[in-house]
Amino acid sequence: MRSFLPALAAALLVAGAAVAQPAAAPEPPGANLLPPGDGRDLAVRTCSACHALEIVAQKRLDQDGWYEIVQMMHDRGAQGSDDQMAQIATYLAKAFPATAAGAAAPAAHKP
Repeated sequence: MRSFLPALAAALLVAGAAVAQPAAAPEPPGANLLPPGDGRDLAVRTCSACHALEIVAQKRLDQDGWYEIVQMMHDRGAQGSDDQMAQIATYLAKAFPATAAGAAAPAAHKP
């Protein structure tokens, strides 16, 4: 019986630690289309509050184009500071840059 108690105690500690860890919030549909980078999580959270992320992933714009789109969304109610909106625009310009007219868009990120 004594050799059983340490094993039981260890099992309970491991189980307790697993239960104590908060589960990560699942990402919204389409989040896998946005590649890693500074500002990704902010863009996922902000953009998906109003529309599908597939819409974002389909666009290819330069920095100014993304800034205009993000500012328009901010004017329509997207939540975030001016600095956060600029961070989102910068991320999107790097993740989904403008392409030559008629060029195929880069393949979407799939983890």
